[in-house]
Amino acid sequence: LYRQPPLEGSWHVDWEAQPGRLPGGGNHDIFSVPWQGRLYTAGGLTRYWGFPTRQRIFDDLFAFDPTRGCWEVISTLS
Repeated sequence: LYRQPPLEGSWHVDWEAQPGRLPGGGNHDIFSVPWQGRLYTAGGLTRYWGFPTRQRIFDDLFAFDPTRGCWEVISTLS
């Protein structure tokens, strides 16, 4: 998880690493939305899940709590 603090009128490449990996490992094709002090991410996709590896489409709603530095699954989309 990386966070880019907003700057007025400019963009730069100084990303700040945050603790806490998103559950599921390798989850990509996602977007996140900040709301009420937490970061929410819905769904996602990974191509290397389990053994033997297979594609997995996530139907979870994840929430990141920056005060605790961890993600949790708070609901499912199905």
